[in-house]
Amino acid sequence: MATETTYQDRANDVLNEYNELKKQYEEKISTDRYQYISSFMPFELLSVKQTLETLDLFSKFEKKPKIVFKTVEEAEVLYENLKNVATNADTLLDSAAFIENIDNLANKINALVDSSVYLSDSLKVNNTPLLSIARECLVNLPKRQDLITFDFRYNFVESCLYCLNKDDIQRLVSKKMITGKDIDHISLSENKQYEENLQYLCMLTDHKDIIKKTYDTRLKGVMFQNPDGTQRQDILKELQMAVNNKEPINLTVRRYTYTPPQGPPEPAIGIDWKGKCIGNLPLVTTQEIVEKYDNCRFRAEFEQVIGGGDKNYGCVIKFHALASKVNRPNLIKQLNDLEAKLPEIEKGSFTEAEKQHYKNKIVELRKELDEEIGE
Repeated sequence: MATETTYQDRANDVLNEYNELKKQYEEKISTDRYQYISSFMPFELLSVKQTLETLDLFSKFEKKPKIVFKTVEEAEVLYENLKNVATNADTLLDSAAFIENIDNLANKINALVDSSVYLSDSLKVNNTPLLSIARECLVNLPKRQDLITFDFRYNFVESCLYCLNKDDIQRLVSKKMITGKDIDHISLSENKQYEENLQYLCMLTDHKDIIKKTYDTRLKGVMFQNPDGTQRQDILKELQMAVNNKEPINLTVRRYTYTPPQGPPEPAIGIDWKGKCIGNLPLVTTQEIVEKYDNCRFRAEFEQVIGGGDKNYGCVIKFHALASKVNRPNLIKQLNDLEAKLPEIEKGSFTEAEKQHYKNKIVELRKELDEEIGE
């Protein structure tokens, strides 16, 4: 004959289930890991959540808005938060998952109390206030690779140049939060303060040429004979030999007007090696350069000679449209600003290496000014 389950038996079963869940819960919240997370990570997870929200908002704008920094410290905080999200994502995800696991145990306990007539509401446990932040991090952190883009980085740099002063820019450069590599990817003109900060950034990072546009192109007209009778195929063959011998290859850019047998004159850009033409930029590329970058300086960078043997020689280059050199008044102003600040640098808490680097900048700027005057 089956034994009838009594009220006390059912109450004991529920209480045993409750005690087992409560034991698991208390073991987890008594661990060093939970104590560390609850003591040190609430505001870190909150900053991660806010950083991810900033990135998500930025991604939704077609025309990217600038970030408004009232102080350089605000820019530094955002940079460090971005770095934290990018480099510590796995640790942050593990911590958020640990918090969610504890909260799931708390929910099981509270659900058991709600569903049982044998347990008092006083036996419920409180959910951790970290839960909502942890869950958002679990949802959004895996998206970080799609959100932390070069577009956002370059917007960050532009925002710094737009909002901050030269001392702030120097501080961000010294901390490697802004580098010379950023310059080739950002806007060259926003307002007067922006342009002055950009020139200062170029000086700080030894960035001599601001590249406005780069064309990866294969030269045209490589089968032609030059006006002096030299054959471009012969010159390209000689160029390949120089490459094989590991000689430095310096190309020069020559702008001229080509008059075809029929039709109107056309703008042309020839590429010379050792004073002899090896080919021209494609006409479509030349027309775009004339239309968009006519006031720029230009630089041709050798990539490779192609062909040879039973095939005709060709040449591949990178063609850079460079921003015009900083004008003399700006150079003088930059030099005056640096020299005025030199006593402060020498008396400040800078290392000898940093002081010497600053002095070297003044020497380089004086040399550049001399060259500019010479031109």
